Amino acid sequence: MTADEKRMQRAQLIIDLEDAESDLAFSRDKARDMCHAMQTVIDTLQHSIELEPSSRDFTADGDLETRLSLAQHANFVTVAAAGGVISEMKKCRQSVFNLRERKRKLVI
Repeated sequence: MTADEKRMQRAQLIIDLEDAESDLAFSRDKARDMCHAMQTVIDTLQHSIELEPSSRDFTADGDLETRLSLAQHANFVTVAAAGGVISEMKKCRQSVFNLRERKRKLVI
């Protein structure tokens, strides 16, 4: 292998590693967004658990207090979607790890 081929190999490895790290960051952001969406539903559900029976349960204001918003419905995270993001992050982590190992071995 020539010196130019070695340089090209290292350059491609660095590009691949940067891309893999970017993919991992994107997947993590997606997972954080899912966590936030789930947390808002959990908070609403928790609030509803803590409410005592009252006449407020018969009012529009009381209904709004315990109803999930349209945004919460739109951002509803299914178990399948969460599982998909978990798998996606694992794949990204494995890719980053493997590329870092290849880079480390090239430097040695």
